[in-house]
Amino acid sequence: MVAKPRVEDLAQLSELVVQGTIRPVIDRVYPLEEVRQAMTRAGPHQARGKLVIHVS
Repeated sequence: MVAKPRVEDLAQLSELVVQGTIRPVIDRVYPLEEVRQAMTRAGPHQARGKLVIHVS
């Protein structure tokens, strides 16, 4: 299946995020110093959501 993003769809999705209707699932937030550990966790079937790298 190939999806082509449309501006209208992305705008509607953005609005749902702003309203709090949908939220991204964040598995863990890593400080920049731990980026190596984050990349290891990003391996197959380890993270159950998005991994975030916090940059000060």
